[in-house]
Formats: sequence, C-alpha cells, structure tokens
Amino acid sequence: MPRESRSAKVAQTGTDDRRHIQSINVGFSIVRRLVEAPGSLSLRELADATGMPTSQVYLYLVSFMQVGYIVQEPSTNRYDLGPLALEAGLAVLRKTDVVDIAKPVLLDVQEQTGESVFLAVWGNRGPCIVSKVDGTRRSPMHLRVGYVQPLLVTATGRVFLAYLPAGETAELVGAELASLAPNDALTPAELDKIIAKTRKSGLGISDNLRHDGFASLSAPILDNAGSIRAAMTVIRPVSHFEDLHTSDIERTLRAAAASLSHRLGYRIAS
Repeated sequence: MPRESRSAKVAQTGTDDRRHIQSINVGFSIVRRLVEAPGSLSLRELADATGMPTSQVYLYLVSFMQVGYIVQEPSTNRYDLGPLALEAGLAVLRKTDVVDIAKPVLLDVQEQTGESVFLAVWGNRGPCIVSKVDGTRRSPMHLRVGYVQPLLVTATGRVFLAYLPAGETAELVGAELASLAPNDALTPAELDKIIAKTRKSGLGISDNLRHDGFASLSAPILDNAGSIRAAMTVIRPVSHFEDLHTSDIERTLRAAAASLSHRLGYRIAS
C-alpha cells in the first residue's frame, strides 16, 4: 500500500506533523499580532493578545529587535514592526506573480460554480485574457487566451475602466465610443454612471452587452497600493444568471478576488 504523501495528509487534516522549533512558532505569534494591529502595541497589550506572561513576551521582543524585525518607539515604549519586516513584506510582493497565484483559484471558482472563469490583466490594447478554465456547460462562445476585452461593454473591461486612472484608459475609451452603433452610444454622464456603479459595488456587470445570451461578473484584484493588477470574471448564459447581486456566484467570485488581493498585500494597505 503506497504511503500517503505529506501534502495529501496536510490537505486532509489541515495540520503538518513535521518536527519544528516551537519557540519560532511562539515568537511569530507575537509578530502576527503586530501585523494585525492598526498601530503599535504595548508590552501588556501583546501579552494579553498572545496569552503569554509579559516576561516571556519581552524576551522574544528583545530578540526580534536585535535583528530589526521589531522596533520599540523611544517616546512611548510601544512596539511595532521594524525595517526587516518591511523588507520581507516587499520581497514577497516583488516575487508574487498574480497569474501564477490565480491559477488554482480559477480552478476552485470553476469547481464551485460550474461556470467558465478567466483572468485578465491590462495590456497595451486593453484587458487581455491570460488564463482561463472552461465551465462544465457546453457553450457556443469560446474565449481564448490572448483575447482582448472591450472596456465599455464587458464586465472585465468595466472593472479596469473603474479602477485604472482615467489617463490610462482615455485613448481606448475614445476609440470605443467612436465605434459604437448609434443605438448603443454612451453620453459622458452615462459613462460616469457606469464607472461610479462599478466602483461602488466592487463588481463589473455585463448582461447581453457583448455577447447575446451571456452575462458576466468581474471582480478586481488589487495590490498593496490599491492598484488593480488583474480582474477575475465568471461568464454564463443569461438564463442561468438570475439575481446577480445575491447569487452564490457573486459571493464565490468576491471571496476569490479578495483572497488574491490579500496575497498581494491589499488588506494591509487598506
């Protein structure tokens, strides 16, 4: 009988029984409290938050201060993250590629919803699909990797339109406005309304706009500066897309995009 792999065991139990240095786990529980706190913390606050005696917390703090991971404010004697912690965080962000970390998330969204889901990033011609997972339902519409989404009439495009600086989208917006049929023309006020609605809801929505019979929801993936790095979009037939704002699909999409944004540091910036 083959031995169960360690990764499979961890996935099933949520734990990893490999030998480890307990003091490191304990020490970084203090660091985590500083990460989660909106500001600096006193020795007593750290002791209360970790459930440890102040004397024990202090010894860990001294060790972390010696390597620059934690600093103590001279005027208040309170503790906060130090320059090494900042360097570590920035290094993680530099090495984090949104396309790579999104691949398993796309698959998870597809498995939860049964629908097609794709990731788009901003290119020189607009939002470009860079990764996708097809849904379980057969569809006459096929979106391929490399396809560039219009800004005005797709959920993905509207997300980028809402979250990118206007200067970056102005040229493409002008070209798309000029190419719209008279019946589909948008006034500046209508365009501003679309942008404001997308920002307020945090979702781009397209219903029978680009492809008849299909609707889509798109959510932004933001980085530590609050800038959009990508958009994740779910698309399905309109007949199966009722109650867009209260559907399980919306909740799944929001959670997936929030998780990726968190990986890129957005929660800390917020």
